[in-house]
Amino acid sequence: MEKNNKFKVTRDSREQKGWIFSENDKCLGTEISKLDTGDYTIKGMEDFFVIERKSNVSELASNLFQKRFHDELLRLDKFPHAYLILEFQLVDIINYPQSSNIPKHLWKNIKINGQQFLKLFNELQLNHPNLKIVFAGNCGKQFVMSLFKRMKDLQNDKSK
Repeated sequence: MEKNNKFKVTRDSREQKGWIFSENDKCLGTEISKLDTGDYTIKGMEDFFVIERKSNVSELASNLFQKRFHDELLRLDKFPHAYLILEFQLVDIINYPQSSNIPKHLWKNIKINGQQFLKLFNELQLNHPNLKIVFAGNCGKQFVMSLFKRMKDLQNDKSK
């Protein structure tokens, strides 16, 4: 029996400035529709594979103080394969807000510094041990495309 390695990416309709995955030998492109949890998945795998994306350190910093983000993390806990893809590096958390895109004159309004941010980030990891967190830097889209391919392969292997 020939296995189907092709997949279609679903991107949440609320994802701003999100990735679009073009058609290629494995990917059937991107459809945009509402996802209850996360920003990306593979069509047909919505119940067990999800990706939440943070495009910069400032986005994560502000999310840490939002109830809806913590509600999202609780929903992510229920997925066997849940990923938080960070398009920045650990040093950006440690050097926050200097490493952010926030203008210096607004730093006085920021709730946390780098050490406090690191503490909250580590607490996030400890409170959500099944969430896989990847510091992907500027390779986020490339990493996720490879992850989509591996996830499709895993699904095919399990269906044998």
